[in-house]
Amino acid sequence: MIGNSQENNLFCAKTFECVGLLENEDDDRATKYAKYYLENIFKTFISNLRLNRILNLSYLYDFNVASYTCKLTASTPENSDLEDFDINNHAHIKITLNPAGINITFTINNQAYDKDRLINNAITLWYPDDQERLFNLNYPESFISKKNLSSTQNNLKKLVNYSLYLSDFLDNLTDKSSFNNKGIKIFHKIGKTEILESSNNRIIAQFIRIFLEFLPLLILAGLDDPIPAINKYLSYRDDYFFYSLENCSNRIGIDQTELQRWVNNINRKGQIILQGPPGTGKTFIAKKLAKHFTRGRDGFSEIIQFHPSYSYEDFIQGIRPRSTNGQLTYDLVPGRFLEFCKKAESYKDTCVLIIDEINRANLSNVFGELMYLLEYRDQEINLAGSQEPFKIPENVRIIGTMNTADRSIALVDHALRRRFAFIKIAPNYNILKRYHEDDEINFSIDQLIQVLQDINTMINDPNYEIGISFFMIPNIEDNIQDIWEMEIEPYLEEYFYNAMDKIEEFRWDKVKLKLGLNTDENN
Repeated sequence: MIGNSQENNLFCAKTFECVGLLENEDDDRATKYAKYYLENIFKTFISNLRLNRILNLSYLYDFNVASYTCKLTASTPENSDLEDFDINNHAHIKITLNPAGINITFTINNQAYDKDRLINNAITLWYPDDQERLFNLNYPESFISKKNLSSTQNNLKKLVNYSLYLSDFLDNLTDKSSFNNKGIKIFHKIGKTEILESSNNRIIAQFIRIFLEFLPLLILAGLDDPIPAINKYLSYRDDYFFYSLENCSNRIGIDQTELQRWVNNINRKGQIILQGPPGTGKTFIAKKLAKHFTRGRDGFSEIIQFHPSYSYEDFIQGIRPRSTNGQLTYDLVPGRFLEFCKKAESYKDTCVLIIDEINRANLSNVFGELMYLLEYRDQEINLAGSQEPFKIPENVRIIGTMNTADRSIALVDHALRRRFAFIKIAPNYNILKRYHEDDEINFSIDQLIQVLQDINTMINDPNYEIGISFFMIPNIEDNIQDIWEMEIEPYLEEYFYNAMDKIEEFRWDKVKLKLGLNTDENN
């Protein structure tokens, strides 16, 4: 695991050392430095969250014995005199750094008017007079998951025994009797060991996710009219932090409903293969799907490419020569997939491995015991080399890409096909058109699309169609001739090697006329 002990990271060993200095009741030079250091750490951290895109926030800092607290509220005092502003009478998010780790708490005391505002806004949103004001907050990305509630709120403990949608929590708020003479306190703890053992980016992402879970409550409690802030919150969450299916759909040009089917199958099966002819954007789509699964979550993605020389030793485990102190040794070392799975075990959310050109390797040889584990995800098996038990972690997903024009597709046997869900990717001409819609070029993209459609009609085999990625480059007008003569024509010559007369009408000297390029313009 990547450590987080470097001093240039926000929350490192030095940070906790400064917290320890706060135990010194004397306001000496070391204590002053610790306060200065911690305050700057939190200012930098909060700035990185970019919460000012959603709310005008006040930041109050409080140094106690062996703890440092930063409080954020959406209720900014009119005169901005924070010294006379009692934040405890307002809903706020409190970050407390102590020797054991970091606590993040959403708090409203019983006497605060913000408690009634939170409840009334929840009622307005859930039972609106104007149905257009009802916002869809019920996302998988919008939950308050497995938080600890104040022990005095026994009636709400049932809400934190499982992942809880924000709508479920707010629905409970609408029952005012649940909160008579009670404050509201929800907190999340991150231990010191977890902080120091995780990378800086991973810790920051975890903080942001917690804040995105608490911010809707702060908005509803702090603002009389929460709708504008909710709009900003949803835009921030979907565009900056998460990578929603809607954004993914807009980027790759595939209907959101169809993408949801793909996501459902990835989660159901655990592994899918995107198959299609060359140039259809299979790898591009795989990367965007991986981004949807991992961005803003406690997960990651990696990509590898198979080739004919790829082996079981490369992918699972094998003996590798190593030199130690001038002595050559042969050690059993894990391959890429075992390393990936070991890393994924320390993450809480989905981790995606993209295997590009998956059919170019001898899959039966490369996968080995994985053939069994892909079908029985809940079981483990002893590996041939180490004899150690191995199981694919539950949070691992595999996305493969397969070029259907590659003759090695014959190596993909039925046993392997049964273990993957297959998704066909065909040329999407609308993406090509949208890619160049703002470009000023000297030929018609519509005519280029028509030529490609004519060629694919002549090929008459969806496994060998010509895709669009050949032409999705900047300065297409300066490169179109080279692309056609050096990439498209050789492909057609290989496919129609015994019927060369068919491709004569698709030579560049004739295609350029169809695109509206005359000889002078071409020269």
